Amino acid sequence: MFLLLILTFLGCGNDVLFDREAFEGVWWEFVRYPLCFNIHDSGELLIYEHSITTAGPWEFIEPNTYTTADYSFEATATEGGCWDIILHNPRMTSLACSCVLRD
Repeated sequence: MFLLLILTFLGCGNDVLFDREAFEGVWWEFVRYPLCFNIHDSGELLIYEHSITTAGPWEFIEPNTYTTADYSFEATATEGGCWDIILHNPRMTSLACSCVLRD
């Protein structure tokens, strides 16, 4: 019983609960910017503005950060199925919600 109590308290230290399965492989659109992105299963960060391009391979860093050669950002889930995105370079923040690609 004592061991279970210790493991419970040790698990409480992680404030950021991040569900990679809910975030990766889905197109997200910045609310403040007309740009969609996808942490694609191929290992590439895909960007859609007027057409789909790649920003290169992405890497995940615990607990909720993605990096490429040019970009680094954190994603945090919000209520309603959107994500708070904090982009480090250039510095910007925006809400990102589901994106529908258009021709």
